[in-house]
Amino acid sequence: MGICVSWIWIFVKAFAGAIVTILLTWPKRPVHILSSALVEGIQDVAGAMGLMIGIGILLSSVMSPQVSAVISPLIETVLPNTPLLFILFFTILSPLAIYRGPLNVSGP
Repeated sequence: MGICVSWIWIFVKAFAGAIVTILLTWPKRPVHILSSALVEGIQDVAGAMGLMIGIGILLSSVMSPQVSAVISPLIETVLPNTPLLFILFFTILSPLAIYRGPLNVSGP
């Protein structure tokens, strides 16, 4: 019986602490804070959403049969056909994987 009462007392103290915390930290204008957070969130995500939509549009247009018929001969001339050309092709292009560009914002 003592263990059960002590667990109940722990939950009562935690609930009371949560209520006191909510009452002490309640903002003066909660609707204004919520709406400004929504606007800032949309502004932060808009670039990534636009990029994803643009990639989807590009992918669907490139996969169409008309575009695929035009682009496939060009790609076949560039891609290597033998194992030696494959190794040379990706050995020459491998430094491009390290270079991340001047607009990189995620560190060195």
